[in-house]
Amino acid sequence: TYALLFGSTGTVISVVIASILTAILVANLLIHRFNLKGLKLPYMMIALTLVVLYFMPLEPFLSLGWIWKLVISITLIAAPMVFAAFVFGISFSRSESIDVDLGSNIFGAVVGGMAEYLSMAMGLNALYLISLLAYMGAFVIDLGRDG
Repeated sequence: TYALLFGSTGTVISVVIASILTAILVANLLIHRFNLKGLKLPYMMIALTLVVLYFMPLEPFLSLGWIWKLVISITLIAAPMVFAAFVFGISFSRSESIDVDLGSNIFGAVVGGMAEYLSMAMGLNALYLISLLAYMGAFVIDLGRDG
């Protein structure tokens, strides 16, 4: 999605890395500052943003200036990453086996990277549906763990 908005590989990589690091930082600061514990709201927000992104056309944004594209990409396209950072941060704060949780996170990143190749066969928007299914599966697992 970022490549459609920005075009240049260097710009895309810069925006993606900045978005991910900013999402992680903001989520961790808010989790620490407000002692956040619940996972239902972040999971619901992930689902909501993925559904919005699935149906949102990018064409209206292509003619905008670089700054507006950056604002849109950070607020809309990166939104699922922000809420996923909340899920990870809250889950990690209650972890009883940090090594397993970090390994699971890395495994999830690898599986997500492999799933990204499905966009070549199924289209870019299919990734939103795949992500939605994966996060809803994780939510069900978390519900079973919390009781």
